[in-house]
Amino acid sequence: MELLAGINLAWTAFYILISLALGAIYLRFGRNRDYLIFSVLCAELSVYSASRVSFYLATDFESIIMPGRVMMACLPPAAASLLHLAMRRASIRIRTLVITSVTVHAAAVGFMIHSLMGGALDYTKPLEKSISLGFTKTILREYGLSTAGLVMALLCLAGALIAGYFLVKSYRGDRFNKALIMVAFTVLGLFAVNDVLLATNLVRSIYVVEHGFFFFILGVLTGFLREFERSREEIRIRSEDLEKANRDLEQLTDDLSESTIRLDRARSETYRLRPMADLGRLSASLAHEIRNPLAVLSNVASTFRKHGRKEGRSTEFDSLVEMLQEETDRLARLVDDLLLFSHSGRVSREPVEAGPLVELAVSDVREIYGNEPGARIEVDVENGLPPIPGSVESLRRAYVNLIVNALQSSKGGGTVKVIARRHPDRSDVMMFGVKDSAGGIPENVLAEVFEPFFSTRPTGTGLGLPIVKSIVEAHDGDLLLENRPGEGACFWMCLPIVSKEMSVH
Repeated sequence: MELLAGINLAWTAFYILISLALGAIYLRFGRNRDYLIFSVLCAELSVYSASRVSFYLATDFESIIMPGRVMMACLPPAAASLLHLAMRRASIRIRTLVITSVTVHAAAVGFMIHSLMGGALDYTKPLEKSISLGFTKTILREYGLSTAGLVMALLCLAGALIAGYFLVKSYRGDRFNKALIMVAFTVLGLFAVNDVLLATNLVRSIYVVEHGFFFFILGVLTGFLREFERSREEIRIRSEDLEKANRDLEQLTDDLSESTIRLDRARSETYRLRPMADLGRLSASLAHEIRNPLAVLSNVASTFRKHGRKEGRSTEFDSLVEMLQEETDRLARLVDDLLLFSHSGRVSREPVEAGPLVELAVSDVREIYGNEPGARIEVDVENGLPPIPGSVESLRRAYVNLIVNALQSSKGGGTVKVIARRHPDRSDVMMFGVKDSAGGIPENVLAEVFEPFFSTRPTGTGLGLPIVKSIVEAHDGDLLLENRPGEGACFWMCLPIVSKEMSVH
């Protein structure tokens, strides 16, 4: 009997370990009640197996009374817990589950109390059997089942078989688990029938239902582990999907943020350019209105100058006429700049060669300054430059403005260098630069050099650089300032080269 007691002691330790582990998992995560119910079932079976150990180690009939009562008392709650677990896993409707569970557990409590009071066993018929275990014989002492005990045992067996049906039903997508549970419950049923027949003295063998319990618990635990592994794999796949979605969302957020930044810049640029557009329209209107009276004034000044020379007017009169002519010419230049500023955003798109463009601009500047002493103009044009798309007249005027601005900043001395070359970092961009040696632009006016009507010269219109900027931007380019305090400044017109499509066309 010591061998049977040792086996049941091992089953007891196994049940206690599983019960504590599942209970800890439930308390730690608190998400799956199946673990809690299974933990309770293992605890009940651990008490049953421990009682069976005492039963096998008993030496007389008096010593088996209490272990026998405890064993019989453990069966109803274990069957109730098993049925509850199986119905939950089979997704029985909540109302049906609650009613069935309450009824079954109430009956189980009643049977448990009845068994603890000794109602499940017939103490008037003590039985003593000689059992062969391998090469040894042992004496098995027991009390037979009473009528109430037999009914209870049959009900527990029926509840276990019903639970087996629901558990098998719950494993719809897992054939291995379904087959394992079917085998486990078949073995448990056969072992239970053997023990019932043994307790009623219809057969002479040993009790084996505790081994059926172990095999059944092992089968359900295997199902839990397979479900856990499958859930972990699903969580891994979902985590990867979530990580991918999160990366896509981050990319989308970055794109949205970049779009928002571009939109804010565009909105700011729109707010900045709106007054410029209004100013352009107003400038064009005023220029047209002023041009005709200004032409009359210019003609009057020319007439005064001619008649004054013929009639021998005084020197004071001649100086006033000369002043009138100069101011009229200055107003005429201002009107021309206003008209150019208002129309500089509209350009044609034809291939423009870099070399001829530089030559035209330098020729215009030298024609304007004539033979007056001034800064030297040096030309540095890189060989083999491709054409750029745009308007020759507009780009020529922009280049002339930059060169004139550099000459005026040099105040009659130094060197103005006119440059045309490829962009050092971008092969699709051409750079047209004008570099002076006038000491650079003061830091306090850098932010205003491209603003309309801002000029550091008393007679300047303040439209030269804004016109250049407007022309360059109309050609999809950028006007950049490279300032070197104490040395000079260089303005770069960065313009795109002609695309292959335009070249073929």
